[in-house]
Amino acid sequence: MNKKGIAVAGNMIVDMLYPIAGIPKPGELTTITEDASKSIGGCLCNDIVDLAKLDPKLPLVALGRTGNDEAGAYIMEQLKKHDNIDLQHVKITGTTSFTLVMADEITKQRTFYHCRGGNAGFCEEDIPWDKLDVDMLHIGYILLLDTLDEEDPEYGTKMAKLLAQAQKRGIKTSIDVVSEAGDRFRKLVCPAMRYTDYCIINEVEASATTGVELRTEDGKLLKDNMPAALKKM
Repeated sequence: MNKKGIAVAGNMIVDMLYPIAGIPKPGELTTITEDASKSIGGCLCNDIVDLAKLDPKLPLVALGRTGNDEAGAYIMEQLKKHDNIDLQHVKITGTTSFTLVMADEITKQRTFYHCRGGNAGFCEEDIPWDKLDVDMLHIGYILLLDTLDEEDPEYGTKMAKLLAQAQKRGIKTSIDVVSEAGDRFRKLVCPAMRYTDYCIINEVEASATTGVELRTEDGKLLKDNMPAALKKM
């Protein structure tokens, strides 16, 4: 049987968006200017819905964890609207991951307050390799899947091991990374890149991964440094 379609794995999140009149300093107050809005989010939800809309005939498989709660039911309800998304391998356990998104109406910047929930336990054992008949596995986010971010003695990280297992089965691999403050990028992203066919990464994440500066302190993009960052990756 020929492999077909795409499996999308990783974070399943409910986003709560709050428009605010400026980000307050510690101890200060700001105004939420209107009622919060709710949507699904995370690598799995965002990407698999986009793919389903782009090609309603493309077979898609969801691989992730969501909670046995109202938020989890909301995610599944939204994904079920697309007939070409296979949800039978989504594990219902624990609590659903959620993010509070503070959208500053003045600067147009967003600040994220994230609760890991069940996503923290997502692991290679959640991948039904023997039943996975796909061309590609896309997974994310690295730095936001706690179990897969753990160290592996042979591959560097458990995420890298999962990607290597996919490639051994003839499945092309694709990764996505979350932008976070901290110094974990090199430790967690580099091992995964060794077993990655396609890497989805922005200039902030690329800089943190390679150590090559791609923006100045005032935000100017350093285009001349991009080849060095790409070569290093």
